Amino acid sequence: MVRLLLAPHLPCQENHDNITAGRTPSGVSERGRELARHLSLDDEQRTRIAAIVHSGLPRSVETIELCFADAGIPIVVDERLSAIDYGELQGRSMEEIDRVRLDHIEVPFPGGESYRQMAERHRSLLADLDRRYPDRDVLLIAHNGTLPILLHIGLSLPLESAFVMAKSLADPMRQGSAETFYANAPYGPWPYAPSPEEPALECRASEEERVVVVAQHKSGTNLIRKLLEALDLPPIGLGIRESYSAVGAKLEKRFGSKLAFLDPAKLFSVLTGDFQGRRSLFFHSLPDGPFIRDWLQCGGRVIFHYRDPRAVVVSLVHYLSDDQVRAQIPEEWGARHHAAEIARCTDIGDKVRHVLEQMPEYLEVYRKHTWLLDHPGVCRTRFEDLVGTRGGGSKHAQRVSLETVMAYLGAEVPLSTDLAEGLFDEGARTFRRGRIDSWRHELPSDVLARLESSCGDILERYGYREGVHPRARS
Repeated sequence: MVRLLLAPHLPCQENHDNITAGRTPSGVSERGRELARHLSLDDEQRTRIAAIVHSGLPRSVETIELCFADAGIPIVVDERLSAIDYGELQGRSMEEIDRVRLDHIEVPFPGGESYRQMAERHRSLLADLDRRYPDRDVLLIAHNGTLPILLHIGLSLPLESAFVMAKSLADPMRQGSAETFYANAPYGPWPYAPSPEEPALECRASEEERVVVVAQHKSGTNLIRKLLEALDLPPIGLGIRESYSAVGAKLEKRFGSKLAFLDPAKLFSVLTGDFQGRRSLFFHSLPDGPFIRDWLQCGGRVIFHYRDPRAVVVSLVHYLSDDQVRAQIPEEWGARHHAAEIARCTDIGDKVRHVLEQMPEYLEVYRKHTWLLDHPGVCRTRFEDLVGTRGGGSKHAQRVSLETVMAYLGAEVPLSTDLAEGLFDEGARTFRRGRIDSWRHELPSDVLARLESSCGDILERYGYREGVHPRARS
């Protein structure tokens, strides 16, 4: 069976502008040419790879010329590897495409093609490569959409699930600089099943005593962590040391590929090690999609923990200003650069401005997680409720929140004063003040106004506007 490797084509200007490139005859951008020196093959890879296949689109042609022309490997041009044809939506923003992508699994883009049609031409190409290069490596110069299509074919995932899984896999790859991203390519090997009859990825939620916790950055994750420890659900996947990068390294070491991210059984196996029984797996974000919704429907449990975004921004700037924290952030992470920039700022307003302008993802994640607010199977907790009186909250709100979580999990542990007060852990590595309202005293009025202007919709949606009651929590 052929072994497939993927290398992304060097970026074109549309990629930088975050708009669809599709079938446009765009070549590699100037920035892409600067990145070319990072995308290369070592001697072992040159020996193993039997062919390099690309679509013939100019950006792929130029990627070959800039990176692999002297590799001594046969070059194969095959239009079946082309990017999706967006038709009339060509040139639209990727955000707009993301909103309608799943509508075009079966229905073609107006004047273009559907993802099912794209998948079938890829399936035909891969079958030919499998016959031509059995037990050999073939490098594919990938377009946007190549990875999810490959996962659909190789793992027999539904296309909808393949897009969700591809994002989960690609995000940790893209952490850090573009130089690092291209220097780590090619990625793979990726799965290929010559027959579409392979069984689809099954929901294992009912078989595993596992709870997924989505705790956004700087939302007081230690509170929910301490609670789950007390409820005999030891947590894994917290902080820098258990980041996606660290987990990915474990997966690669054990299975030879980060593809184990796509298999919940393997992922939990790696993270839990030799531990048996109940565990809780923490993530800072969790994209919506058919797979996670199916998991919830099968009985899987998800807790969504969040905090006032104003408090999160203030906590973040203090956290990244800490010298010890910056020393722990890996060199390749973009956060290390931001931490250095924030540390150089002497004014809290400048620090907040940097987050709003250069790190918008810390607010955008609230918008991406609104599905967790709405899903009836998700249990929601807030920092302001769980923190209790020691953090400026109320004993009543803490008790109601604890009872809600314990009922959701079917916990048999009695709700005691020791359990409630034990959540406030001043010895936690990321603990700073743990107060619900410290941002009110730290932010000048003009800085606060700018921050609230940037996240007004979030404050409204999550119930943090003055006089607006938080959403009822499951």
